[in-house]
Amino acid sequence: MGARTRRFTSLASGSGKATAVVVCAVMLLAACGGSGGSAAGGSDALAVRGDVVDASAEASGTPGAPASVTTTSSPSASEATTSSPSASETTTASAAEASSSSLGNCASPAAPNVDWARCDKSSVDLGGADLSGADLTGATLSGANLSGANLTRADLHRATLTGATLTGADLTQADLTGATLTGATLTVANLGFAFLVAADLTGADLTGADLTRAELENADLAEASLDTANLTAAFMPGANLTGANLTGANLTGVGLWGAKLTGATLHRANLTSAVLSDADLTGATLSNANMYSAYLTSTNLDRADLTDANFALQTLGVNLL
Repeated sequence: MGARTRRFTSLASGSGKATAVVVCAVMLLAACGGSGGSAAGGSDALAVRGDVVDASAEASGTPGAPASVTTTSSPSASEATTSSPSASETTTASAAEASSSSLGNCASPAAPNVDWARCDKSSVDLGGADLSGADLTGATLSGANLSGANLTRADLHRATLTGATLTGADLTQADLTGATLTGATLTVANLGFAFLVAADLTGADLTGADLTRAELENADLAEASLDTANLTAAFMPGANLTGANLTGANLTGVGLWGAKLTGATLHRANLTSAVLSDADLTGATLSNANMYSAYLTSTNLDRADLTDANFALQTLGVNLL
């Protein structure tokens, strides 16, 4: 019943004149309809009418006038759904906002600590630029010229540097985790203490590069050139160096356990105290290599060229089939 008012009018049968009006506010239809008593001035049975009466009719004293009921309905479920943003729209908007906010300030000029995260700097000439501490997370630098650039402690996590030129660049302590450097030129670049975990350096030129204590766990260096490179104490377990050229490279104390060096060239390489346990050097060239005190437990040297190699004091357990 709520906002509506139901009026029940008693009519005296003798005179046809309304003698009483009973208003029931809260669902008292039965009580009102069953009241057999008469109002003042009447004794006959009462006829009960349950017509809904408009408030204006009641005010004018016109009994029995039909009501012109005005109701205010709540929005339907479909209307509410239409007016309110859907879950998918909200999610899409949030994702777009997050994507936009994660993009660096790509218009900023090259400078230390610049934020170029996820920016496209393909083929841009950044030779000699100071990008120390720069945020280049996920940035695209394919074909870019970074020769002599200062990238010390720069964040290049998952950046793409395919075919980029980084000759003589300083990448000391730079984070290149998961970065793509296929075919990149890094000759005489400084990568000391750099993070290259799971980086893709397939076919990269690292001739004369300094990778002292660099972390290259599970990095892909297949067919890469590391001629005369310095990898002293580099951490390279599980790295792929298939067909790589390490002629004259310094691998003193390098950690290469479980690494794959199938067909690699290590002619005149220095592997003093190198850890090659469980490494696969099938068909590798180790002629004149220095393997003094190297750890070769379960190392596979099947069909390897060991001409004039120095194996003094090496750990036993090597496979020389």
